[in-house]
Amino acid sequence: MGEEKESCHIQKLIKHLKMNIDLIVNIMVRLFIKEATTYYKFGYRNVCKSNFM
Repeated sequence: MGEEKESCHIQKLIKHLKMNIDLIVNIMVRLFIKEATTYYKFGYRNVCKSNFM
C-alpha cells in the first residue's frame, strides 16, 4: 500500500515537472523567435543601408 502511494506521488511530481518544462520551453521559444525577428529586421536594414552608402 505504501508503494502505491509512493508511485502516485512520483507520477504527480513528473506531471508537475512536465508542465513546468513545457512552460519553460514555450517561453524560451518565444524569446528566441522575438530575438531572431528583431535581429533579422535590424540586420536586414543594416545590409540595405551599407549597400546604398
